[in-house]
Amino acid sequence: MARAHRIGQVRRVQVHRLLTPGSVDERLLRILHAKAELFDAYARRSHLAESTPDAIDVSDEALAERIVKDERERLAVVAKPTQT
Repeated sequence: MARAHRIGQVRRVQVHRLLTPGSVDERLLRILHAKAELFDAYARRSHLAESTPDAIDVSDEALAERIVKDERERLAVVAKPTQT
């Protein structure tokens, strides 16, 4: 995935993760989900974030779209329509 989302990448990238039942990948995925839940429970919410009007929670997808948009503007790239 790191190769697909490299610095300067302005085109939309679609990543597929293939998992096999009963594999180490399946266990790693469960561990990652547990860590994400812990992060959401303790780190995402904070007194400072709740008391600061500028603090917003941005999804990974929204953040990625914002970064790509900024890079396109910085590199003066005209976005091509994506096919879905």
